[in-house]
Amino acid sequence: MVDILAAPQQARTDSALRTLTGISVAHWVSHFHIFVLPMLFPFLKQQLGVGYVELGFALTVFAVVSGLTQAPIGYLADHIGARKILLVGLTVGGCALIGLGLHLSYTSLIVCAVLLGLANSVYHPADYAILSAHMDEARMGRAFSIHTFAG
Repeated sequence: MVDILAAPQQARTDSALRTLTGISVAHWVSHFHIFVLPMLFPFLKQQLGVGYVELGFALTVFAVVSGLTQAPIGYLADHIGARKILLVGLTVGGCALIGLGLHLSYTSLIVCAVLLGLANSVYHPADYAILSAHMDEARMGRAFSIHTFAG
């Protein structure tokens, strides 16, 4: 009898753990995307024939786009659905880096930075919306800290 009563709680806990794992992996991917470009700077400098100032400008473009679009993306996450927005962000970030790899030029680097900034803006609004909807209130703080650590 105890097993029957405990089963719904166990299923809810398993679902919350899967959600937390998925969201944490997505957050890790977002930070992986952020750090890909700086690690490539020595190679990009030589390959594109530009200086570190121009490469730093690409990171500035990334940061500005990410900062300016995070609030509107949060609004979209609330109205369209956080899961859809998160999947679009993961896809756009991956496609931006693939596109840069296929067509390497300074212009495509800037376009990639814009797309990566847009992709990066989805993670916190979507991640926290999904976590707050699927996590037990007693474990919400722990879930948020695991999510933060994963990034």
